[in-house]
Amino acid sequence: MTSRGSRLAAVLFADVVGYSDLSSTDEARALRLIRLFQERCEESVSRYGGRVVKFLGDGAMARFSSGRAAVAAAADLRESFEHPLHIGIHVGDVESSDGDLLGDGVNVAARLQDLAEAGEILVSGAVAFQLRQRSEMEFESRGEQELKGIGPVRVFAVTLVEPIDPATVHREKAEDATAPWWARNAGLRVLAPLLLVAGIVLAWQMIGGGGTAKASDSSIAVLPFETVGDANPTFTSGIHGDVLTRLSNIADLDVISRGSVIEYRDRDTPASEIARELGVVWLLQGEVQQVGEQVQVNARLVDAREDRQVWAEGFRRELTAENLFDIQREITLQIAAALETRLTPGERSAMEHGRTDDLEAYRAYVKGRDLLDDRTEESMRRAMVHFQRAIDRDPDYAVAWAGLADALTYLEGYRYPIPEGSVDPERAARRALEIEPDLAEAYASLGLLAHVRRETGTGLRQLERAAELRPSYVEVHDRLAWVNTVSGRPEPALEAGRRAFELDPLRPQPNYVVGLLVSGNLEQTIPEARRVLDLKPEYGTAHFYEALAQYHLGEYAKARSLLEGLRVVWAGVGPQATLALSQIALGDRPAARETLAGIDPADHPFSTALVRAALGEIDLGAEDLRGIEPWEYWPTLAIRYFFPEVLGPVRDDPDYPALIREVDRSWGLVE
Repeated sequence: MTSRGSRLAAVLFADVVGYSDLSSTDEARALRLIRLFQERCEESVSRYGGRVVKFLGDGAMARFSSGRAAVAAAADLRESFEHPLHIGIHVGDVESSDGDLLGDGVNVAARLQDLAEAGEILVSGAVAFQLRQRSEMEFESRGEQELKGIGPVRVFAVTLVEPIDPATVHREKAEDATAPWWARNAGLRVLAPLLLVAGIVLAWQMIGGGGTAKASDSSIAVLPFETVGDANPTFTSGIHGDVLTRLSNIADLDVISRGSVIEYRDRDTPASEIARELGVVWLLQGEVQQVGEQVQVNARLVDAREDRQVWAEGFRRELTAENLFDIQREITLQIAAALETRLTPGERSAMEHGRTDDLEAYRAYVKGRDLLDDRTEESMRRAMVHFQRAIDRDPDYAVAWAGLADALTYLEGYRYPIPEGSVDPERAARRALEIEPDLAEAYASLGLLAHVRRETGTGLRQLERAAELRPSYVEVHDRLAWVNTVSGRPEPALEAGRRAFELDPLRPQPNYVVGLLVSGNLEQTIPEARRVLDLKPEYGTAHFYEALAQYHLGEYAKARSLLEGLRVVWAGVGPQATLALSQIALGDRPAARETLAGIDPADHPFSTALVRAALGEIDLGAEDLRGIEPWEYWPTLAIRYFFPEVLGPVRDDPDYPALIREVDRSWGLVE
């Protein structure tokens, strides 16, 4: 048997009404009828660019490049063949095998044909949603129907209110054929058996916690799935997270991150309000229920502009890891199809990432990811245990290796003790890539680890690769914002930070704030820093960023008020040094000297020299800074971006480029 792999197609099934009764009473007439049916079928299918796959007694199966072509051919066949027909159409994933078609895309279309009344063309919700704006078609809902062996499917009867010119269908097909290879092979703009829609969140423009977002017509938020009955909430969270992960691999879809949508887990908020807060048009909702040895996953699509459900689909399968991943893949494909989104071969391949055949390994991995989100030392250590448990059960579980690499990298980055006997995080991430060479999670782990180990040039390349592989991977954009800031690249830093903010608008985004700050957007820095504090009041970094903005705007008293008593772990004595500079600017030199006395010059030579220069006690030149090694975060940001009245002479010094090369070398940005 030969197979050409899984592709997307529109599938049409048609059969002749009453053929069995006719053949029992007038066999000759029945045979003539079938020959005529086959002749008309070939003509209609060919007219609209399709292909008859096979004839099945009194029926036929045909394949098309779009749902529009399939509906047009069905209407043409119904008109040209005077005897009534049953016709069913679905768009979905199919597999070619020895000239035949297999898969759920075929099965759903066949079931719809069985369900159709005489002379009726029934289509699935996938077809109806894709073609909903076509003026030549009208759709009448037949409600949600239970299809044998498939589960509940939303069904519509379709009629043409005006003919469809075959030339327009062929022109659309020709445009597909002349598209770039990566788009042409991405699959058809139509899809399959079971659900949904997703999208792009753009241009969230909140200032100081208020404002509204501009929503793209294809923007979507996948709200937390509800747990029904005996299903484990962690299990439900895993399915929800995996759907988001698969969607975020698609370049043309920008999916709101889990961090923001999780805020609606226990909130009864109207769809229109959620859409406004997140800046989306579409909402995807769902439930997970475990019934004995089976799992039921339901999902529905809501047009938030009208608070109207436009799509619903249900999946009921035996509870196995393989079936869970198949459901998640089908949901993702349906989303892409409903939005007429082209999938590249790489995007289609990425849908297979993160699979395991071991259900317990999957559960352990999900638990590990949930724990890792907490970012406490204890949660990181517990996450390691769960990732290792998943690996022990399935040594080829790539995302579990990437999760283990992340947990170890965070422990190393926060300078917590690494458990004895732990695998090196780079080895864990490399093992993930050996299993799945294009795994975004593994590149993200390597990128962060390289930065933590001061190989930042390598880290940037790894993070950029992760962003290419998963365009809506919010953690990667957040990391890119910070690493670009440290690397002296304020424009890419701001772009990455803004992207993270767009994808995760209800979570604190301090790296977006620092991107605004170092790129000179001081007025905007202040309300954004306050927005971070509204979301996470204990986040001292936001106070520090606002204080730096106030200082550089000449609001020294406001800066001083924010800095008094402030401690920020990553910045060391940065807040104290900035406080001393604010006190000097306000004319309170005794207070500045007192603040300076609290800074140890042996541990913090840059900050000590900075304050003394502001007091006029030393000439802070480039040569005085050459002995600093290594350059930590705070001195790096200060020498690159801040305090022009003090550091201006240093930046004007001919030796300044050499000094910056030393800073870059300290971070692994140059050889």
